[in-house]
Amino acid sequence: MSGICGIFHFDGKPVAESSLVAMMNAAPHRGPDSSRHFVSENLGLGYLGLELTPESIGEGQPVAHPPSGVRLVADLRLDNRDELLGKFARQVSDLLGSDRTPADPELLLSAYLADRDRYAAHILGDFVYALHDPRRESLELARDIMGVRTLYYRLEPRRVLFATEAKQILAVPGVPKRLNETTVAAHMAGVPTSHDSSFFEGIHQVIPGESIVFRNGSPVRSRIREIPSEPIRGRERDVYAGFRDVFLEAVRCRLRSSGPAALSLSGGLDSGSIAAAAGRLKQRGESGPDPDLRAYTWAFDELSSCDERTVSREIAARSAMPLVEVPGDQAWPLARPEAHIPDMDDPYLFYYHTLIDQVLSRARKDGVRLMMTGERGDAVTNQWVYDCPGLLSAGRFPTLLRELSAHARESNRSLYATAKRRLMLPLLEAAGYRGTARRRTAAGLKLPPYLRPEFVKRTSLKPDLDDFNPAASIRNPARRARGRMIFSSICTRRLTLLERHQAAHGIAYADPWSDRRVAEYVVSMPQYSVHGITDFKRLTRKSFEEMLPDSLTNLDSGAGKADPTPLFRRGVYDRARQQVRDLLTDTRAAEFGFVDERRLRDDYEAALGDRPLSYDLWWFLTLELWLRRYW
Repeated sequence: MSGICGIFHFDGKPVAESSLVAMMNAAPHRGPDSSRHFVSENLGLGYLGLELTPESIGEGQPVAHPPSGVRLVADLRLDNRDELLGKFARQVSDLLGSDRTPADPELLLSAYLADRDRYAAHILGDFVYALHDPRRESLELARDIMGVRTLYYRLEPRRVLFATEAKQILAVPGVPKRLNETTVAAHMAGVPTSHDSSFFEGIHQVIPGESIVFRNGSPVRSRIREIPSEPIRGRERDVYAGFRDVFLEAVRCRLRSSGPAALSLSGGLDSGSIAAAAGRLKQRGESGPDPDLRAYTWAFDELSSCDERTVSREIAARSAMPLVEVPGDQAWPLARPEAHIPDMDDPYLFYYHTLIDQVLSRARKDGVRLMMTGERGDAVTNQWVYDCPGLLSAGRFPTLLRELSAHARESNRSLYATAKRRLMLPLLEAAGYRGTARRRTAAGLKLPPYLRPEFVKRTSLKPDLDDFNPAASIRNPARRARGRMIFSSICTRRLTLLERHQAAHGIAYADPWSDRRVAEYVVSMPQYSVHGITDFKRLTRKSFEEMLPDSLTNLDSGAGKADPTPLFRRGVYDRARQQVRDLLTDTRAAEFGFVDERRLRDDYEAALGDRPLSYDLWWFLTLELWLRRYW
């Protein structure tokens, strides 16, 4: 996707053009199609462009409204263009002075000119932007509620710096590069970090769904949008039909690409639903400028338990979608050191980073401009959210008994203890009784034993309680839990990692499961219709049962997702043993006082035998790779 950056001086001091250029040069991959900047007195704005949509071809950013002096730089895709064109036709005409179709940034600026206080509530899509209004002497930074695109900032006494990537801010002369130890500790512990944190002291993220207005050096924060709290009611089949329509529209909007689009297709329901939706849109003639959406899937001949081609081939054939199979047997973790270089912004790498890298490299050679995944699908339709009180209220007693019995077997508890936990306590919580809701505390964190106690103590490590989660005010416990999953910081972090990785390959990223309309619809549904322990991903299966193979929609088919664990073990515990040992020796993390290096080595050697680790070693390995590269 594209990139933005800028500098705004509160004291009127002129912006050094060289500083803005340094920010742009720090992320050249963000601008494969264009690169422009603007500097005037105390304001500098930079744009690095990937011309993703047909309207963006040849667009010039930053965009400006000369009479008012308002300027905007944005990385966005607007999904409600027709609605906005209808609402703000006069402002569009005044801005363009012609009948030319506006690009998305011009349409956004028109909305601001029409309704300066409430304009952000009108826009729908993936976006981050910066808007300067000289009459108000303000700079506004904003990020959409789903948070797929990042926006970092650094507030200093006399200026604010902002950019798509943190490394761009660090490129400005005089900006110190210091580790944020709390974020480092949270990373190694594998717990969610705060939505606004980064790995660098003094650099923060705009929280998803937040607008920050800087005026005279003081930030004023506000939420762009709250999640609707009213539940969806009606017959279940009608609710599923409604969801299917919303999801089809989410996929259609993401197919508005200026070039070939593709899908990373596994044998699961999340990406399978995207393929099914794309196939239906193609039948309707609504599949965008590239009707031949192609799919990429991983192929395993040696590690057969990792292979999902039996299902992915069937999905692709049913959706009339060309399928490219990328070999995966040799793409174990740490197989290619040059591919396992963490980004400067965030040390985390997916277990299967090498495999993802191979898919993106192949897609780039094929001319792909946009790649979709179903990354957020689990959070939207699975992720251990259960609604036994909802089943009780709906009078679905046999299903309720079946669910409680399954929970009892899984947890090895009595049916009474299970009913108390899954039914009685949520009912009390929904009724407003205090003390029933569980909140994680620092004392409840299970920290990896290799962290030095003094390091943990000085970081004041605590889990992210999602205080900024837009679903926090929903009264129904199951719907609130679903919202917390969808909008969690750890979910957002995974998505931004994928977006950043694909941008490095010159490929834009999109996830229909990260559409705001999809999220709001699912949070508003009765959660027993979304997922159950005996009815896995019910929402997805029922909504697309006519469009997907029986092996995915029929629980009795015996088909399940492949298990990629053997590929991970092939690398970390077999063929990459020496690389792992090297990463556990003379570590930068130990030099910083973060870890007990000897404990790490002893634990790893024991794990090579018959004593599995009690923690995920990968979190440490990625941090060590990152520290060695950048520190």
